[in-house]
Amino acid sequence: MSNVNFDNIAHMGSTLMHRQIAPNGHRPSIVRLRIDLHHLISIFLASKPIAELVDKEPEYATRDLLSYELEDAEISRLLLSAAITLRVLDDRERKDLDCFSLQCGTIIKKTHEPEVLKGLTIRDACNKIIHAIDVQFDRTCQFGTYQHLGSTFRLEGQYKGDTWRATINAYEFAREGLRAVRDL
Repeated sequence: MSNVNFDNIAHMGSTLMHRQIAPNGHRPSIVRLRIDLHHLISIFLASKPIAELVDKEPEYATRDLLSYELEDAEISRLLLSAAITLRVLDDRERKDLDCFSLQCGTIIKKTHEPEVLKGLTIRDACNKIIHAIDVQFDRTCQFGTYQHLGSTFRLEGQYKGDTWRATINAYEFAREGLRAVRDL
């Protein structure tokens, strides 16, 4: 019976996994990506119950609990982290994210042609998240006197002198992001 060094086996497995994903570059964590997407959805899902709580029990109406600024900052951080990680993985794996992607939003590529509305795939959504110069979270949903997040957010940016506008569903973005890394 031979002695097996499990630490070496674990290290070899880890090294092989990193080589497969990023032989000479960044080594994004798929687990971290999954956590970020879970956290993103949790923020959207928690928004309405928090608004209900604050409406029923005003002592919870503190600046920190209802801070749209904090909520927006965390959502933006999570979206950027997920979008960059998905793009790096897509480029490294040469796995076409759009090949199996369902739509997660819509885009008007030229705002002066608003009737031309196209579906937005996960790769396109990642690009728009990364390059957006304006981000607006849907707070049209009302509970009592407090607004809470809806499921969409809007992005706007410029490409070759034209202004584009995209609307992305947060739940569908997370679903497609998770589908994209399922087999990695």
